[in-house]
Amino acid sequence: MNILAIETSTSAGSVAVVRASDFKVLALNEWVRGRSHAEVATPALADAINIAGGLDDLAAIAVGIGPGSFTGIRVGLNSAKTAAWNLGLPVIGFSSTAILLEGVKASGLIDDKSTLVAAVLNAQMGMVFCSYADEEPRALSPLDFASDLAARTKKHGAASVALVGDGLSLVEDDVFKAGLKSKKLDASLGHPHAATLGRMAASKLANELRAESRESLVRKYPWQSVQPLYLRGSGAEEKRG
Repeated sequence: MNILAIETSTSAGSVAVVRASDFKVLALNEWVRGRSHAEVATPALADAINIAGGLDDLAAIAVGIGPGSFTGIRVGLNSAKTAAWNLGLPVIGFSSTAILLEGVKASGLIDDKSTLVAAVLNAQMGMVFCSYADEEPRALSPLDFASDLAARTKKHGAASVALVGDGLSLVEDDVFKAGLKSKKLDASLGHPHAATLGRMAASKLANELRAESRESLVRKYPWQSVQPLYLRGSGAEEKRG
């Protein structure tokens, strides 16, 4: 039983097919787009499914729901919902910040409890989307994020922080001014990734995939229930006030 994962919340998009039983990535396509992912996502998705052995072994679809690019989120969700409706598959969504944080955890680069890890994505208009482990993402100014990070570091007695995401350049000055020691992470961790997303879905659904029928899972995780995670209005909406 395989998981089809689709992540297009940021400028770096990816689709993957992950085997649920052992989390092995059977197929992966990645790309970077300055604007829309629409022209790339559909053929990349079809190619990944073909490489992984076709449609018959697909058991569920996982999709990144944001926060991130408004257009990118829509492309990923539309692709996931269309595939789920056509194939009769359950759909499960994860936030882009949760995917980023899981990527850091899975990398093994931060294995000590003295480092506080935070996900930071560019929210445009001088804002960032940020989140810590097991928390919902928020939209903050870089200064407010740095202040929050400093308070959390002091509260948890952390010796350093590690930041991941494409919003790092927006916050690094304020983080430095806050007197925080920041660890560098591999650049490959800077965007939410479909392979990580697929493994998260496989882990969450592990028992249900073995014990429940496809029909039961579709009722539990219908495509209609997966909604985009928008934390603020689009640029056009905010300009209109």
